[in-house]
Amino acid sequence: MNLVEKNIVFAKEIINNQIDEIFSSIYPFTTENIKGYYNLLDFKNKDVLTVGSSGDHTLNLYLENIKSVDYFDINPFSKYYYDLKKTAIQKLELDEFLEFFCYSNFPTFLKENKKAFSLNTYYRILPYLDDKTKYFWDSLYLEYTGLEIRKSNLFSKDEERSSILCKSNNYLNYKNYYLLKETLSNKKEPTFYNSDIRDIELVKKYDIIMLSNIAKYLEYMYEDNYLDNFYKLISRLENNLNDNGIIILSYLYNINHSMYSIKVPSIYNLEELNKYFDYDILKFRGIENIKYHQQTPIKDAIIVYKKTK
Repeated sequence: MNLVEKNIVFAKEIINNQIDEIFSSIYPFTTENIKGYYNLLDFKNKDVLTVGSSGDHTLNLYLENIKSVDYFDINPFSKYYYDLKKTAIQKLELDEFLEFFCYSNFPTFLKENKKAFSLNTYYRILPYLDDKTKYFWDSLYLEYTGLEIRKSNLFSKDEERSSILCKSNNYLNYKNYYLLKETLSNKKEPTFYNSDIRDIELVKKYDIIMLSNIAKYLEYMYEDNYLDNFYKLISRLENNLNDNGIIILSYLYNINHSMYSIKVPSIYNLEELNKYFDYDILKFRGIENIKYHQQTPIKDAIIVYKKTK
């Protein structure tokens, strides 16, 4: 049994509720306000490594005049999902793309999208997928309907409304979507590292390494000494940074509220984090503000660490 076949068996076990692992679900879209903080960073002519997850970081980065982008994820399904999304962008109109990939609250609030992962739309994407990605998705569609795949635990239930996704993703802007269509056809395929970030073996150096909200799960990743172990991880990753390179240590949700909450992930303890890193905090409008339209804007943030060695 080859690797793709093993991944297919694994995916079917998840769909059939035979297995439940915290890091085995595909995020359908980002849960971050990517647009909110990409505008604060300089990506021009940079080599970037980012988390795979929903594929949204990689897709948005192609609009930032980067030199190259690679991505990593402990979840092997991230590559198949990124390839599906990328190919769909090249072959579908924006409204067709959203109809295919969105499930929750699309197009009507509190109603599921019964056309999500439609087989008819998949058939339009199918001829252009690479062989491994085609094999993976074909194997699932042979056993399940598109809606059964999309509603299953193969996908995270953490999904915003389509209107919010369009506000937090640059590539879901109408003009940028069609620009990305053209850009993708001229770009080299990114390298995918199917690896736990703690064990990743990188083959090149980067100007920017983006860890998204991985640090939110330090309590799952380590038995104790969470920030101490995180510091050791960052010290290793720093060896793969170019001079003046930066690491986005973490995305912080609703930072003002989290700092005063009783039970929050250790990465939100900025006073303790100061003992390990010199860093900058960049704040911007949070995704929850877009969602709930509070009168007082909620602030999300990123922690930016600059190479010192």
